[in-house]
Amino acid sequence: MDATPAGISIESDGVARCWWGAGDELYRPYHDREWGRPVADDRRLFEKLSLECFMAGLSWLTILRKRENFRAAFVGFEPASVADFGTDDVERLLGDTGIVRPAAAWSCETSSGASPPTPGATSPIPPRGRPRSIATR
Repeated sequence: MDATPAGISIESDGVARCWWGAGDELYRPYHDREWGRPVADDRRLFEKLSLECFMAGLSWLTILRKRENFRAAFVGFEPASVADFGTDDVERLLGDTGIVRPAAAWSCETSSGASPPTPGATSPIPPRGRPRSIATR
């Protein structure tokens, strides 16, 4: 009788992985060393949150394939450096074909004077009012 839980497979290297972690070569190290593990380092946490912003609507594998390009474009995800990005940096990023480039994501990543897109004009998502509380909208 096989004692391996459903959705888990024992790979040729002897490591038990979730079904998705056994697929593409990029998934294996991510699954084995990062997925589901807490992050205490500010830079690593900023990278993780940033990449998840850029992933919206895409597969995580797409983001992993572009990860080194993101690290180069965002100066190693050093939060203070990215916070200093200005309009020229936003334009540079928008022209960088090595990364995912949704214009709305830049306002999430930079706190410079660069203006975020006008809600409704460049985004199909309508503007929302400020929540009255965390529990209700």
